[in-house]
Amino acid sequence: MRKDLNPGLRATTARTATVNRVDAANFTAQVLEIGNYGWSNFDSMQFSLNKRYSHGYNYRVAYTLSRTYGNTANPGNIETITTQLLDQLNLEQGEARTAQDRPHVLSVGGSLEVPHTGGLVVSGGLAFQSGAPFTLTDSTTDPNRNGQFEEPLVAGTYSGPTSNADSFTVENDGLFRGVRGPSSFLANTRFGYRFKLPGGKLLQAHLDIFNVTNHANFNNPNGDRRDTATFLILRSVSAPTRTAQFNIKYTF
Repeated sequence: MRKDLNPGLRATTARTATVNRVDAANFTAQVLEIGNYGWSNFDSMQFSLNKRYSHGYNYRVAYTLSRTYGNTANPGNIETITTQLLDQLNLEQGEARTAQDRPHVLSVGGSLEVPHTGGLVVSGGLAFQSGAPFTLTDSTTDPNRNGQFEEPLVAGTYSGPTSNADSFTVENDGLFRGVRGPSSFLANTRFGYRFKLPGGKLLQAHLDIFNVTNHANFNNPNGDRRDTATFLILRSVSAPTRTAQFNIKYTF
């Protein structure tokens, strides 16, 4: 993680108050140094069931129940320590579930040769996972005056503007990454047909349908209460709407 060698102290808790840095004579901004400060633990139970291809079909079911906990949001990435106050890193304040924490992950897939069709193969896949955690904050003020706006909101129920149909309601535990965003669900399917041609040639046709159920998989909303117009409003999606694609392949 990145430690600030030139930390500052805001004059007051007001958002616009001046941040006075300890070595302002030589450096006007942060001076960041990478060190081994971060940690995370991942615990999981993983289950899978595989049916090998026989009698014209196969399938696979996989499920993971897990928990990821640490003092850094994204293990594996280098992040700046936001809890630092002057020379105190206060890393214990950031100990919570990570942004990669997905308690439930389910994946199902398989394929089937449809009898009496002369080569029609239907395949598909389904994926579900819990939403990603994020932190609720309010950058109107800087309570610890460290120049950051990282302080999580107190525990409780929070919602976006009630007048907005895409308002999202969450239960906040009062810690970093204390709320969980929307879960995701995606189902895709393929219909394929093979035509054998003289001379060992082969013509293949595939119809792919992505997001069959046309489910809206939303990204995490804005968690800063100061931005009242977008706070906890579902605004963007991470997967396409239902889409069809037709492919032809000729092998010779």
